[in-house]
Amino acid sequence: MRNRITQLSRFLLLCAVMFLVTMIPQSVKAITVEEAGEVYMTDSQAGAGQPLYGRLNINYTGNTNYDTWSNDIVTNYNTYDSEKDQYKAAETVLKKADNSVIGKKIKNNRSAKLTKSSGGDGTVRAAYLVWQARTSVDRSTTDAAALAKSEIAFVLPDGSAKLIKAQYATYDNRSIDYIDQKKENGVNKQYTFVNMYADVTDIINKSDKVYGTYSVFNIPYYEHIGGGEGAGGWQLIVVENCDITVPMRAVRLRMSADFNIDDVSKHDGEWVEKDIKTGMLTNIKSKAYKANDKEPLTGQYLTIFVYSGNTAVNLTKLNLYAQEETEKFNKNKRIFGLSKEVSPYLSINGESLYDKVTTTRGDLIDFTIPKESTQPAYANDKYTLQTNTGDYTKWVTMFVTGIAVDISDNFAEGAQVTTVKSPTTATVSQKITNKTLQSKTGYYNGKLVVTLDEALTPTNTKPKLTVYNKEADKTTTITGAWNAKEHTVTFSVDKQGDWGTRYEKSKFKNPSRGSYISYSIDCTYEKNSGVEEFKNGSRLSGDLRSQNVATGTTIDDILSEESTGIPIYVLTVKIDKTTVNKAVTQVFNNGTAITGAGGTVNSSSTVSGDYYMTSYELPCNANIVSTPTFNTGCVFSMWTDLNEKTGVSTNCKVTSDYVNDKTYAYERSMPAYNMTLTLTGVLDEAVYTVRHWKQKTTGIASTHDDKNYELAETETKKAQIGSKVTPAVKTYTGFDSPKTQTKAVTADGKMVIDYYYERHLYNVTLNAGTGIEKTTGGGSYRYGQSVTIDAAVKEGYHWLNWKGNYKGGSGGEQTVDAKKFVFTMPAGNVTMTANAEANRYTIHFDPNGGAGHIDDIETTYDTDVTLPDVWNADGTAAYVKYTLDGQNVTEDVIAGAIPKAMMAGYEEEETEIEDTETKDDENSDIEDEDTGKDGNDADIVETDTPDDMDEAEATETEDDSDDANDEELDKIEEDKKAEEPKKKVYASIFMGWALEDGKDTFIPKWKAGDIVQNLVAEDGGEITLYAVWDDCPWIQAQDLYYTLEQAQSGFITEEEILSHATATDREDGSPILPGTNPAPSDPEVFTSFTIPDYQESEFTNLQHDFATSENLTVVDHTGNTYVKQIMVYVVDTTPVVEKPEGKTRFISEKYFKLDHEHGGLEENSIWMTNPEYHAALQRAFDNLKNDTPEDEFLIPHETILEMKQYVQDHGIGNSKEPGTLTEFYNRFMAPNKVE
Repeated sequence: MRNRITQLSRFLLLCAVMFLVTMIPQSVKAITVEEAGEVYMTDSQAGAGQPLYGRLNINYTGNTNYDTWSNDIVTNYNTYDSEKDQYKAAETVLKKADNSVIGKKIKNNRSAKLTKSSGGDGTVRAAYLVWQARTSVDRSTTDAAALAKSEIAFVLPDGSAKLIKAQYATYDNRSIDYIDQKKENGVNKQYTFVNMYADVTDIINKSDKVYGTYSVFNIPYYEHIGGGEGAGGWQLIVVENCDITVPMRAVRLRMSADFNIDDVSKHDGEWVEKDIKTGMLTNIKSKAYKANDKEPLTGQYLTIFVYSGNTAVNLTKLNLYAQEETEKFNKNKRIFGLSKEVSPYLSINGESLYDKVTTTRGDLIDFTIPKESTQPAYANDKYTLQTNTGDYTKWVTMFVTGIAVDISDNFAEGAQVTTVKSPTTATVSQKITNKTLQSKTGYYNGKLVVTLDEALTPTNTKPKLTVYNKEADKTTTITGAWNAKEHTVTFSVDKQGDWGTRYEKSKFKNPSRGSYISYSIDCTYEKNSGVEEFKNGSRLSGDLRSQNVATGTTIDDILSEESTGIPIYVLTVKIDKTTVNKAVTQVFNNGTAITGAGGTVNSSSTVSGDYYMTSYELPCNANIVSTPTFNTGCVFSMWTDLNEKTGVSTNCKVTSDYVNDKTYAYERSMPAYNMTLTLTGVLDEAVYTVRHWKQKTTGIASTHDDKNYELAETETKKAQIGSKVTPAVKTYTGFDSPKTQTKAVTADGKMVIDYYYERHLYNVTLNAGTGIEKTTGGGSYRYGQSVTIDAAVKEGYHWLNWKGNYKGGSGGEQTVDAKKFVFTMPAGNVTMTANAEANRYTIHFDPNGGAGHIDDIETTYDTDVTLPDVWNADGTAAYVKYTLDGQNVTEDVIAGAIPKAMMAGYEEEETEIEDTETKDDENSDIEDEDTGKDGNDADIVETDTPDDMDEAEATETEDDSDDANDEELDKIEEDKKAEEPKKKVYASIFMGWALEDGKDTFIPKWKAGDIVQNLVAEDGGEITLYAVWDDCPWIQAQDLYYTLEQAQSGFITEEEILSHATATDREDGSPILPGTNPAPSDPEVFTSFTIPDYQESEFTNLQHDFATSENLTVVDHTGNTYVKQIMVYVVDTTPVVEKPEGKTRFISEKYFKLDHEHGGLEENSIWMTNPEYHAALQRAFDNLKNDTPEDEFLIPHETILEMKQYVQDHGIGNSKEPGTLTEFYNRFMAPNKVE
């Protein structure tokens, strides 16, 4: 227990320490900077001294950023403007840079495109960015170290950008001469060019795009310092992962900074060319390393160099040696060389740059070197690539070289096999053998994944895999693991890859030719599953062992295989014991009979009820042919196939696609289910006849012979002899099918069955539509009979048509114009409707003594018509009639011969100041109508001031000696004044409408708004309705004269006045008696003849002469009212002193121009005889016309009402009271004078 606690404590302590370690910030690895150094860049991914292994291709791209030295345009370097996305991305990341060498602004940039090589799978195994920078004029190691620490911007095809620092830097150390020109002093060196690289594998693999345009920004440089251009070139070198089309390879990449001129101090001051070497330092051999084999040596080589002299350069040496780079080169070990003047060139985006002046050269070549039997170098396992530019190219300062050698690969063979053993079992097995030609080449850390079909389930979830190592002659067993979800069995015990199990420890390995693995997995599947095919597969992977070198590189797909298996299903064949002799079943696969499959079912087979039966196990989709033989007198009936999975049976007769119509064999492929075939036969057949008879239209239904029926159709049929048949009856349109008959088929073939079809009875239904009195012809008819239909039309209508379905069926409605119509009875009930149309007629309207217009009404028989009123909706009259004292004066009123003032109910417009000095009311009415002016227009402004008024009065007075007498005379004159009677025109009252024979009866047949119909029966007829009027009654009366004594005594009564008048009415008879009495035409309605405004006191209180008007009023039984105005004069017969005639104080221009009889002044009036008076009066008239009065007054309406009341109380002028006019002016005129 204590030990366990101790172990747990140590474990927790270890976890804590690990956690703390992870919390400690990791310091950035220091950059290695070397003088004239070299580095194998691939070591960062493969390990020190090791190549990269795999199906790999070397690929590269790059460019430079300076123009030519000769053109002296060193600073013309910016090939992108600031709008480019890559520029912006670089600018963004460079703002984060923190070094004093290049700052934060973009100073130079270039781009190049990387294109995927043939066979590349789109991923990168390794990627390296290399670039060169130039030191300052000092050319010191300090400058070189500073440049090595600078950051550059690296923009990828997806637009992302990263800051890049070198992982390694090296600079040249050219020796230029002896110090002070003395050898013993040593040599002077220059440190001019710094070469750097960075591993960008992760950056590229994590980006969204591997291929496309890359850009590099801000490689440091110094300008115009002499002694070689500050190159600034860059290259991106990648090692691509590839598919199976690319062989397994070992790849190494090297970069160095080394002037190609050797140190002068070693050669007495002479320039000596210097070789640059890239070695494949490994024990691995090429795939060509095999004795007496003609396999060629294949691979790739890459050469990139920077020449800072800006002149054309040719490679003079490019050799591949089969030896280590540390060895002295032996020409016998040189495998190939490149002849002088043949120079590889750099191409960017497919464009050759050799003919352009650039400081970067490079080449990538796939090589194939045939093996020479005399060349012993192939027996070596080390290769070195040597490059040199010769004596005449002194300024080559950076080399990037790479070599990829195709190495031995593992090959394996072995098909997977799926064997179906029964309808429920199958086995999946495989043997995979190493077939590699090279020795000690194979795989280790193996892994085999077997994928089973979804329908298969292993019987053992831990199957075994046999692993045989021929090299060790040892067999190992590995237990597999079943994954039900993935449906896989996995055999794996080792770990794969760089950190996998070491070769010596691997339990799953086939290290050399002849080794193998094998397995066999037993499976089950569901019976009658419905599956047509099993699909299985396997995939073998492992780490490559190449000629005894454990590469640690996993081959994901050493071998992938697939296999299929066909499920087995059961076919059962059954035959009818009575009719079938046997059935022979054959089974074929692609036209070839399967041996042992199929067989014969006959009387020796198993008995199952009425059948013999046999079962066969057959693969799905195998072709089945089961051929029958029948017993004597029997023939084929049908095959019945039963799907035992669904339980569905299908009868297959001779017409079936599965039945051969000649041999009656059942032919089809075996379905994906168990199937039972049952064959039945029948006895042979004989013919019989079926005849179908149709009843004739005149035939008797119950008599079945050719007189009453005609043969419509004959059928010849076959059936088993002796079998009872029941032929189907037919369906004929319009006929009733008979019942079926059943008879036994005779061997002589003379059996006949007759079917008789009676014509069906259908109904003809006739409907009386609009305007139809009755119809004839309806009833029951047999199909095909003749039918006649007719109809009688009502009064006020005319014939229209028949509508219905006389053709029968659902063909829609038919229309027939003929009233009497004959048709043939169809196969269906017929319904026809007789239709008539109402006659049209016109109603005219006559005003019957009146005038006006009412539109005619066009209508139809049986249609309601509302009789119109003579009053329109807007209140105007369509018809009018006027009478004057019982006479029809309608035309005179309409023509304007009778003025409006004579119309009953007519009222003039109210004036503000009434004219009291007109001659009489009647003349005023008439004249106002003529002139179109009211009383105000005719008034003269009396005077502007009281003085003026007095002066005017004075001018009018013939005798001015006694004003008091004048006033008394005026008063007497006013009392005597009375209105003269007016005649009025009255409108008749519309009573209703009458026909011509009742238009003069005064009694209407219909009133307005009554609904009438059928006034005319004939089509196009006309009728006139006459307006019936109730004319206004009238009164005949004269003015009456009485003495003052009679008046005061009460003699002048209403009855007295009425006794001198006669009231007459056309409709109510004459006379209408005074008072209120029942009307003769309608006793329930009253008439009246009265004086409504009569006042007895008006007469009994009189003290002097008097004249007044009395309105005699008659009302007939309809309410028509007639008013007759007469004058009643009362004369004081007592003698009196006669006073001069009264004065005219007010007059309008209208009356001024008339003679005295028509309201004008007398001829001897001072206003007519005195020129000054006449001129003053004319000026007043002119002022009114010209709207230029002496004074203007603005009088409110309320004041006008007060003025009228004042005049009514005090009289006009000074007629009743002295000083009235002055008071009138001061109270009403002066305050409202317009100043």
